[in-house]
Amino acid sequence: MCSGLHTDLCICEYSPDLLPSVYRLYLESVAGLPHCHDIGLTAFGNRLWSDTEWGQRHSPPIRDQGLLLARKGKEPVALAHWVVRRDAEDTREPSSDPEATVGGIRHFWYQPGHRATGQALLETAETRVARHTTGPCTIRAMDYADTYSFYHVEHAYMSDRQGHVHALLEANGYRRVGSEVVLDCQDMSNALPEVGQHDVEVTNAWAPGAALRPGLTVRVAAGGRDAAVCVCRSLAETVPADEAQDWVYVRWLGVDDAFQGRGLGRYTLLSALCLAREAGYRHATICAYGDNYRALLLYSNINFSVVDWTYLLQKQVDAPAGDH
Repeated sequence: MCSGLHTDLCICEYSPDLLPSVYRLYLESVAGLPHCHDIGLTAFGNRLWSDTEWGQRHSPPIRDQGLLLARKGKEPVALAHWVVRRDAEDTREPSSDPEATVGGIRHFWYQPGHRATGQALLETAETRVARHTTGPCTIRAMDYADTYSFYHVEHAYMSDRQGHVHALLEANGYRRVGSEVVLDCQDMSNALPEVGQHDVEVTNAWAPGAALRPGLTVRVAAGGRDAAVCVCRSLAETVPADEAQDWVYVRWLGVDDAFQGRGLGRYTLLSALCLAREAGYRHATICAYGDNYRALLLYSNINFSVVDWTYLLQKQVDAPAGDH
């Protein structure tokens, strides 16, 4: 299907023959972003629709989705992948209506200079999402619950390096409602400080997976109870690229409230990173909420450096008239 809004603008629904064009636009959209690699056309095509386990890790199952491509003349210059979920289990914005929906823009990109085309495509994607509700619907752009598993690191939103995309979304009423900072520790063999000493019991468990190196969970117990935990996994578990095999992603670091302020977060994280280094990982990456200054202080003082600020953008739209 192809619908033209102007004589030289065509918005098309995805079909398999368009896969190379979609992949080309995806690679343009992530060029220069940390941890966004060329995973190859075949892997991209296999994961484009089937990231179900990834999405359900954070959100209720997908109810519907679609991918739109916009052409200016003969060349595709923009893409928008939309998704609709049921909102009842979404803890960040609970709904009293069990049938309430929440929409998402899994990926959105338009080539710089094609603002009008990007605008038309965004409006079309929003209409697709809004048709699934009989009232106001929340749409989140590039929520990590919806983005492709191979985009960036697991908890990244839309990179602020995609400035023209941010600008178009915010011009259309999207507002920043969350942020994640991505930090890297390059070459752990030289960068990690000493772990230090604590009178605690440390246990670790390795979890082999699809990547070259296994995942790792480190638990620290003090006073007969769990005090802290750090969960790590290979970045290559979600980003199937050779460059990702050397990276360990710290996907969770938690310290029990009763043990805060004793340096156990630092101790647990460094213990996990040292074990990861011994297992062959060369680099580490981690995320923190943009307003979590305690985490940012910890990470930036053990040789992690900020490599990206990412943002979650959100707006409400109404169901199109006549579609109820």
